[in-house]
Amino acid sequence: MELTKLLTFLAAVLPAAYGAPQKMANSMHPNILAAMKRDLGLNTRESMARVERDQKAADVIENVRRSTGDAFAGGWLHGDEVRIGVTDKASAEHVTAAGGTPIMMRNSLSKLEKIKAGFDDAMIKQGNATASDDTGVKAREDLGNYADIASYFVDVASNKIVFEVVNGNQDSADKMAKDAGLAAEEYEVRKVDDYAVPYAQLQGGDSYGINNQFLCSVGFAVNGGFISAGHCGQVGSTAAVNGQVIGRFARSNFPGGLDMSYVQTEQGTTVAPTVNGYSFGQSYEIKDSQQLPIGAAVCRSGQTSGVSCGTITEMGKTVQYGPGQVVAGLTQTDACSQQGDSGGSFWNAGHAQGVLSGGPKDPGGPCYSIFQPIGPILQNYGLTLTTSQGGNPGGNPGGNPPGGNPPGGNPPGGNPPGGNPGGNPGDNGNGGDPWAGWPGWVNWNNWSGGCFSLPPPPRLYAPPLLVLARLPRPLGWSSANTRL
Repeated sequence: MELTKLLTFLAAVLPAAYGAPQKMANSMHPNILAAMKRDLGLNTRESMARVERDQKAADVIENVRRSTGDAFAGGWLHGDEVRIGVTDKASAEHVTAAGGTPIMMRNSLSKLEKIKAGFDDAMIKQGNATASDDTGVKAREDLGNYADIASYFVDVASNKIVFEVVNGNQDSADKMAKDAGLAAEEYEVRKVDDYAVPYAQLQGGDSYGINNQFLCSVGFAVNGGFISAGHCGQVGSTAAVNGQVIGRFARSNFPGGLDMSYVQTEQGTTVAPTVNGYSFGQSYEIKDSQQLPIGAAVCRSGQTSGVSCGTITEMGKTVQYGPGQVVAGLTQTDACSQQGDSGGSFWNAGHAQGVLSGGPKDPGGPCYSIFQPIGPILQNYGLTLTTSQGGNPGGNPGGNPPGGNPPGGNPPGGNPPGGNPGGNPGDNGNGGDPWAGWPGWVNWNNWSGGCFSLPPPPRLYAPPLLVLARLPRPLGWSSANTRL
């Protein structure tokens, strides 16, 4: 019986593990290969092999996850080796047969994720209940046991829950672990220099304006509009390009455990299923939203820093950006990003991964970027990714936006008082038109159509992020474990 199950499993997994990725790798644009060479130190052949390896690993891990059920303890890449944690020997045979390396673990991934979910509920509840003073600024000391928790996540390789704390104080993490019944070997505490920050203190120069005050980046095209970061705007806020309103925020969640938004565009506006390559001068097609594993290469595109690439280092991470501003389920990479890249796209080889949520407070420190995975955005809002392979059409088919807010809707009080923090010091006061007065500003009356890129202004950065929109008058915007 066990042999029959194993053969059935192999029939499903082997075609995925040894089929399509080569074609996907060969379709990579030379400019993205150049970015991977610059940021990852890989030549063209190595980059293509890396992408092919990553895709195969994703397929193997997903199929093993489905076949082993509660015995699955997570999968990750270790060099070229696909390591998959399991809690019993029968499941280990499935891993070996699929071409992976089985690692015996104490805890299943579902067990650790359930414990983490309990932490999330407590953190989010405490954050939402924290009182605000007259200025709307929450006192971090009001958060009690959670004040020094910068983030936490399930580290599948160590089979532990890892807490990251600031101020060198691990008492809060120890208490959380003890209350959850975690043994000393089931969790780890790491010290970090500071809290991460959501890239909402914008300096201007992103691809669309919110209420003529703040600026953010488009993430990906979906049916009826596009998705972005939730801290970019509240429900009802307008989204504009070149001072002209092209849609409104129909869904927005931040914090309350989420950082996501959906902008429903107006009729006549189309968002293309592509990502801006900036200095590489090329738009890149989006083909699907298959999740890549830990250890896989990923690239990101954003207004301030353009295109940069790195490696996925952590998944399912919960981050406390500010007092009570808790967001769960995030993915961290070592790709560089800066203020102004917020809401931008994470992808590789046509696979959409998510939208930029935040990064280091000190831009001179080590690079890392945190993104909201695309899956929860599409699921929570009932959206479908628009792809270059005949996915949903862009634009607004009319009527109410699809889906609805996640259970519970927006967190109490909505977004932080006064909209996004930080404001926009780059506002030039030209009647709400953030582009007017910049070198290279496009005069609509003299524009004949097609895509264009705006030259960099003195303080802001251009061109806009995603690529093609068409308005009534065309606009381009473009953890000790035994190894078996």
